[in-house]
Order: sequence, then C-alpha cells, then structure tokens
Amino acid sequence: MYQITTLDNQLRVVTVPLANARSLSAWVYLAAGSRYETERESGAAHFIEHMLFKGTERRSAKDIANTVESIGGYSNASTSREFTTYYAMVTPEHLGVVLDLLSDMVFHSTFRPKELERERGVIIEEINRTLDTPDDLVFEMITALEWPDCPVGRSIAGTHETVSAMGRAALRRFLARHYLANRAAVVVAGPVEHEPVVSQVAQYFGAWQPGEPPQPVEPAPHPAESRISAEVRGTEQAQMCLSLRGVPRRDPDRFALDILAAILGDGMGSRLFQEIRERRGLAYSVDASASYLQDTGAFTVYAGVAPEKADEALAAIMEQLDRIRRRLVTRAELDRAKEYTKGHLLLALETPSSNASWFGSQVVQGVPIMTPEEWIAALDAVTADDVRRVARKLFDGAAPQLALVGPFEDTARFEPLLKL
Repeated sequence: MYQITTLDNQLRVVTVPLANARSLSAWVYLAAGSRYETERESGAAHFIEHMLFKGTERRSAKDIANTVESIGGYSNASTSREFTTYYAMVTPEHLGVVLDLLSDMVFHSTFRPKELERERGVIIEEINRTLDTPDDLVFEMITALEWPDCPVGRSIAGTHETVSAMGRAALRRFLARHYLANRAAVVVAGPVEHEPVVSQVAQYFGAWQPGEPPQPVEPAPHPAESRISAEVRGTEQAQMCLSLRGVPRRDPDRFALDILAAILGDGMGSRLFQEIRERRGLAYSVDASASYLQDTGAFTVYAGVAPEKADEALAAIMEQLDRIRRRLVTRAELDRAKEYTKGHLLLALETPSSNASWFGSQVVQGVPIMTPEEWIAALDAVTADDVRRVARKLFDGAAPQLALVGPFEDTARFEPLLKL
C-alpha cells in the first residue's frame, strides 16, 4: 500500500512498495505544465524540461547522462498540460545517486547560453516533426478547437515564434514561479520502505522552498457551435479528429465515460472498429478515447481514412454516437468493455515507473487518491444505464469540433454531418 509523508516544506513524499520488483523508479512530479504559461511563455515548461538535462553547477550535460547510465539506469522527463516530471529507473541500491542527481537538476541547473541556443534548435525541430506528421498535427488542431484562446488549447512545445523569442531570464522566471516544494511530489516505487526513503528525500530536497504560484487560467468552455479546422496536405490518407466535451478528472461520471469509450472505440472488438474498418473498410485506424484534466475534459474520436471516403466515415461515426445515446448497450458489450479496461490498466501497472506515475499524478493534481483496486471497483459498478446517461449528458445538443489533415480545399460537405 502506498504511503505519503509531507515534509516541513510541504513537499509530498510518496512511496509505493513493490516487494518483488528488481528495480525502482524515482520521480519528481511538478504542477508546472503548459497550462500555467502565458501566451508569450508558450513552450516554457517544455523548454525548461529540456534545459535541466543540459548542465548544473557541478555537472555537465554529459555528466548528467553518465550519472545514471554508469549505474545501469535510465533517466528521462516529460511535459504535459498539467505536469512536468523528471524520473530515473535504477536498481534499489542506487536511490541516493538518483535523488542527488534529480535535486541537483531542479535546484542548480545553469541554463548556459550556448546550451540554451543549441537546445532551442532541437525544440524547433521537435515542433517541425509534429507539423510534418499528420496524425500528430491533427491532435494539436483538435485541442486548439476544443479549448480556443487559452493555455490548455495551445501546443505544449510552443510555436516557432515563442520558442525563438524565449530567453534565459524568461525561463528562469517561470522556473522560480512554479518549481515550488508545495507544488511537487517525490515518488519512489519499488522494493523500498517508506521511512528510509523519506529520510533520503529530506536530505536532498528538504531545503526546497514553498510558495504561491499564479493559478492556471480557467479553460475555455466548450464551443457553442461546431467548427472545422483543415490543414490542406496532399496526403494519400486523411487524418480526422472529432471532439466533444468530456468531464474533469474529479467527475464521478468519468468511469462510465471510460466504459463508453471502450465500447465505442477501444480495441478491435469496439463498435467503431467493427463498423468503420471491418464492415465498411473505410479506415485503417479508428479509435475513441476520453482525456481528463483537473477542471475539464474531452471525448475524442480519431480515424485515418481515404480522403474520398472521409465524409462517409464521419457519417458512420456520428451514427454510432447517436446510437449509444439512444439505446442501452448489451450485457456482452458492457462486460467486454469492463474487462478490457481493467486488464489494460493492470498490464500498464506492471512496472515501478507506471506505479509511481499513477500515484504521483493524483497527489500533485490534488484529487482524492484512488488505488488501482478502488479504480477497478468503480469501473465494475458502471451499469448500462450509466453509459447511456453519460452519453446523453455529453452528446445531447453537443457542438462537435472537427479537425482534418488532408487534401480538403473545401470542407463544406462535412458541416451537415456534425449534428447529433
């Protein structure tokens, strides 16, 4: 069972004991994702994540890499809309090495001008890769449609303009405002005991100061009217994303929405896969998913289709959305969706890293912590009536947003299809 201790500086220390694991994973979780950026700062959280690997007062970039690799470990980081995380996977006897390294990166990174300019070029190429990858680009586009003119709807990596203009002082200001002890958690999962971990974390992170960061901008409400965004590309396959409003992470309906998503578009046995791909042959890839933030959410359907069949595929998708809100799902579909969702959750939690991420994200987001067992119980409690009720709640009177990447000079033919 997980344990949490809050240090005097308000830093949360979380341990997830996994007695049979041969490795451990140590994470620093920070409530410092892209949704905390101003428009001029777009991309700052991600830029800082890169820079923390580029040298501290006592380690060069190569030293940082060698510190973990020389003990047979692996380190990385990620930035999302709500979090930035730094983590390492090592064998248990090297926990102290990892905590020393992570604390050094968080507290003593130097942001040397030469390294900053070099990394600026790397990030711009990362942005270019997304722009040149249609199935990545379409998700950036649908996010901007779903949450227009607010940080949640902007690209995590930023834009060419914001990244090119961002200087060392701006990055360090963002870090000073958001890298705070009371906005963070250190999570260790593996064959560990709680109290020794707490002592080690206090040794390396105990001087970290708390503070009051700016609150994130509230996400824009779901648009009242359907809109279509199209990026004209001469591709052989068109990318299509349809988005409707979802629910926040705290909403108790999220469990029914998870089951609804599994019935509609998760796996080869789902309705959309069977209808769009297997029966009609309209797409190679088609799926549905729900995403959750602390105060908003989205329900998204994605398909990769032949351009000349895109309107037929969209009509078929809309038909399935309408059907699930009108008629109860069958017992067989409900059972399959539950077992599929539970099984994938448990398979995903086989590693120390996934366990650390499971608990770390909940602790830093400030939601009531649920164990995997509690999560599974909540999924098991979902009924067919719950699925239809949530479908009606989200789809009745909805204004679906549509993003397209492909040879679509004129999108007018899609407009009549965006009605539920």
